[in-house]
Amino acid sequence: MITNAMLKAAASGVCALVAASAVAVAAPEASAATSVHCSGGNTLTLAAGLPPVPTVTTSRSACPGYTNSGSPYTFVFDSLGVLTPEPLGQPRIVPWFNVRATCGTISEDSTGKLTLGSCTYSSL
Repeated sequence: MITNAMLKAAASGVCALVAASAVAVAAPEASAATSVHCSGGNTLTLAAGLPPVPTVTTSRSACPGYTNSGSPYTFVFDSLGVLTPEPLGQPRIVPWFNVRATCGTISEDSTGKLTLGSCTYSSL
């Protein structure tokens, strides 16, 4: 026979379990992140066929709406000019289109030039 005391004890245990579950699935705090769309930027590679170095330069005017909200810094470029050395002759700029650069650092000078560092690249 189930008594009122047993029901109260069971209800108390269920409530404790639900409360513990709610704590376990609570959403983590959001971290700061900067994400912006840019018309263009520039980087370079040390040799044809190698991936670009992890540094990009662009400007505030090429990235309307840019606000530094902290890392990671995600910049989506319509076009990224990759300066590529040639074995014989002048280096050339190879355009990469629709590129995402995810970077760990950013600096800005007084002219609005943005220099992104520790970047990895992916296509969209």
